[in-house]
Amino acid sequence: MNKLKTLLREKNISQIELAKKLEITDASVSKWIKWGVSIPYKHKLKICKILDCSTSDLEEGGDK
Repeated sequence: MNKLKTLLREKNISQIELAKKLEITDASVSKWIKWGVSIPYKHKLKICKILDCSTSDLEEGGDK
């Protein structure tokens, strides 16, 4: 399973809520999750703050 999807479930945050917090479209978040499109670094940092995780937690090889 995609790491971002797992973290969102753990924190009970929807893709739409994350998109709003990042001020982007939910389609962008969906691409990251469904198609494995790389998350831009500037968004990774914001996601880590929102989900209280490290950037390595978002990587498929992360320890999460």
